[in-house]
Amino acid sequence: MISMTRLQSLGLAVAVSFFAVSGAHAEGDKAAGRKLVYTCNGCHGVAGYTNAYPQYPVPRIAGQNAQYIINALHGYQSGDRTHPTMTAQAQSLSDKDIQDIAAYLSSLAPTVPPNTPEQDKKLQALGATEAGTKAKVCASCHGADGNSIDPQYPRLAGQYNTYLQQVLHEYKDGRRNNAIMKGMDASLSDKDIEQIADYFSSMPQALGKPNELSTLQGHIQGD
Repeated sequence: MISMTRLQSLGLAVAVSFFAVSGAHAEGDKAAGRKLVYTCNGCHGVAGYTNAYPQYPVPRIAGQNAQYIINALHGYQSGDRTHPTMTAQAQSLSDKDIQDIAAYLSSLAPTVPPNTPEQDKKLQALGATEAGTKAKVCASCHGADGNSIDPQYPRLAGQYNTYLQQVLHEYKDGRRNNAIMKGMDASLSDKDIEQIADYFSSMPQALGKPNELSTLQGHIQGD
């Protein structure tokens, strides 16, 4: 079992070790990215679309952080992440394509409505659990409200519950190769993973983000 002190140390370590990475990529071309995301629309642009096996919803990606999208696509190219469709899609993209896609997707406003009073009560209850305490360790990278402002880390707020569970299991069993996330997940039980996913999926996404490409007409919904 990994103690809370150890988890906090890991959270600090990842924040420090990747500090120099954020902002290191060149700014992508949003207009070019909008044209390229047609390859993403077949899954991420279909409301309610799910991965076939195992079954879980494809993630919301509108408004996701740019550097995280870049890192994720490079992860599929390198094999650090394994998913047949995503691997095939990523292999066809150049570094410039990836930067352009990331610039476009990150410029979009999230499509999830704000929290309700019922969701706020649920969040308070989840935050008081042991899993909620563990989830708060994630704030060093993912933000206290689940809306990470560091572009290399994903926004978790408002993401699909079962998708977040799937990701945590993939890091835990090595299907996603990331030493820090694997260490963070090592002490989590299946119940912890369920509650942590419930916690972040119940958080409101930051809806103040403007759609910078409104004049280009059309965007990926991701839900």
